This record gives sequence, structure tokens and C-alpha cells, in this order.
Amino acid sequence: MNQAIANIIKEKIEVLDFADKIAGLTAVTYFDIKGPDGVVQKAFPIACCVTADDCKEGAYNDLMPNSAYKTVIYFEDKGISFNKSESHWKYYTSNLRLVAWLNIEKLTDSGYCKSELPCTYAAHIVAEIIRALPEFPQNISPFDHVYSEITNQEIRSNSIFSAYTYDEKHSQYLMAPFDYFALDIATNFAVCLRSTDVYDATCDPEEDPDPVDPLPDPLDGYPHDLILGEVIIGKITLDWQSTSTNQDGYKIYMSTNGGVFILKGTTTSTGFLATGLVNGSSYSFYVTAYKGVTESIITNIETVVL
Repeated sequence: MNQAIANIIKEKIEVLDFADKIAGLTAVTYFDIKGPDGVVQKAFPIACCVTADDCKEGAYNDLMPNSAYKTVIYFEDKGISFNKSESHWKYYTSNLRLVAWLNIEKLTDSGYCKSELPCTYAAHIVAEIIRALPEFPQNISPFDHVYSEITNQEIRSNSIFSAYTYDEKHSQYLMAPFDYFALDIATNFAVCLRSTDVYDATCDPEEDPDPVDPLPDPLDGYPHDLILGEVIIGKITLDWQSTSTNQDGYKIYMSTNGGVFILKGTTTSTGFLATGLVNGSSYSFYVTAYKGVTESIITNIETVVL
């Protein structure tokens, strides 16, 4: 099922114009390569092909860093967990890791750097991917109640490629002007298992007298149009608009010098004062609305350099 979930997310993000090499689920594949010192075993990410034609054409065999592409994206399998059964419905959580490698020079040609501030490509692309993920509840064949959320992210961490054995040729693409990150994605979904043991995502009420209604989204809106104010002695104000009226509050996330976004603070108003900023550093911010443990989609990401 993880391969099917990976393909669903792949289809959601492959329409984004920064991505020109996207595979679905991959597996670590080992090769014996002859060299001057004998045979050496190498490990590479190879996609579990979507179609037979993809396999025959080797469409997703070249997923290692390569200067020919703007972006290379693929998914790693982190397992499936079973949550509960209700009537004919069975609920699961799919855990995937999205790995992305970026060619900054080619992305610059695509217009991703639109200001004089240092380009935080990873932050912008992470935001675009989050916006493209399935929102609850969606019926995406063969599943229902499909909803994805980011549980962790790593930017420029050596551990991202620790399962593979890159040689010097590929390792050069892990240094400037290239960039890379990983997102851990948890996708909740349900399948309808009839007495015939056939998966059916619809569970038509005429045939199923006791279907499970989709769980309501506790948030009725989301924040948007984030604006940064003027920096004054290590402080900056953030203001945003919101269509949400039943939220518990808003969460403010901050990234320092292009690093991982962390929670900076919460507020019940549509404004926030971020403090403790240091001269010579760059800071990126975004905001979400939350109700209980549920968070909305994020605002635009804004960056400032002190």
C-alpha cells in the first residue's frame, strides 16, 4: 500500500514546475561494480517502477544527484501501521520519506529567486510540497479519508543519503550550489473491505447499511498573506490575514539560515513579535492555524536578513 500512497503524492507534486525528475517508492538496490581495486558493492536508490514501460525504459534508475536536472525527488518506505477497524472500514497510516535534491543554478533560471535576499530554495519548495499534499478528507482511489501531514524535516543533513554509497562524482553535487532536504510524511487513509475481500473505496450506502462518515475537519479556514514588518534591535513583527474563525490559535514557525523550521511561538491574534534575532543571520517564517492537534495549511513563507 505504501507504493500506492507514494504514487498518489507523486501525482500531486509532479505538476509543480520546479520538479523535473520524480519517482515513486524506491528501494535500496545493491550493485557489484568492478574497479581498479577489484569488485566493490555499491548501494543506490532504485524506484519500484510505476508501469512496465517505465521499467523497460529505465525511467527512474537515475535518481542520484546529477547536474542535468533541476530537482530529483523520490520516496523511501518507512512502513505502514494499522490503526483501527470500524464496520467495513480499516484505517491505516502510511509513513514515507520524501528525498529531494536541488540544482540551485537551474532553479534560478526558473525564477525562484525573486528578491535580493539570499535564496532559501529549500524553504520555498518545502512550502509548495506541503500545499500540494492531500487534504482530509479525500477519496483517492483505491483509498478514502486520505490526508497527509509532515512529521519531520531535515535540510542539508548527511544522514539523508546515509543508506547509499555515492562516489566522488555524485558527492560533488551535495555541495554548493546544490541543496537537498528530506520530509517525513504520514498519510492517514482508509479502505473498505467487503465480505468478498475486495478493496472498495466507495462503500456505497445502498450496499453498506452502516458506512463510517468522514470525520469533519475541525478548522473552517486558514491563515494567509503573511507580512514581515521592520526589524528593530533583534525583533520583527509578523502580521497575517485569516479565513479561520474557530481556531484555538496560530502557530508561528521559524527557520534560521535555511535550517529546519521550528515552533517559535503561539498566539490567538493575527500578529506576533519574534524576538532574539541575531545580526548577520537570515530568518524565514510561516504561520498555521490550529485547533487541538489539527493544523491548517501554512501561509506563504517570508524571509528577512539582519
